[in-house]
Amino acid sequence: MMRPLFSPLLVVAVALALLIVGGLGEEARAAGVGAGVGMQVPKCRVKTDPILVGAASFLVPGLGQFLNGEDGKGFLHLTVGLALPVALQVGAILISTVSPFTATVLAIASPLIYLAWGVHSALDAYNVHASYCAPAGLVPY
Repeated sequence: MMRPLFSPLLVVAVALALLIVGGLGEEARAAGVGAGVGMQVPKCRVKTDPILVGAASFLVPGLGQFLNGEDGKGFLHLTVGLALPVALQVGAILISTVSPFTATVLAIASPLIYLAWGVHSALDAYNVHASYCAPAGLVPY
């Protein structure tokens, strides 16, 4: 018996991700983000050192974006930060009987992916906070 090329669960997950990203894109276009002169400025919830916001976003991806007032981006960072490692771990468990080496690679890649996403989230939160939310005199440039 021939196995399907893509599992139905994978197709549903990709479709859901495209709907989420597409919806956020429509919201951003409607708000005028990226339009240059009419760019939307984040609603800063805290006025503190950008390093603290970046550290918060490194520990919990998306937390720094929430603190910067970027709720949609914060939710997206949190969802990706949780979904990618979980998907890799589930894939490692499911494939472990067929290919133990691939399962080991996936299991090792899972925390590395989480770490890389945390770094990306922290840098984004730091840069946005430094540009829009930091009190005068705190940004070292």
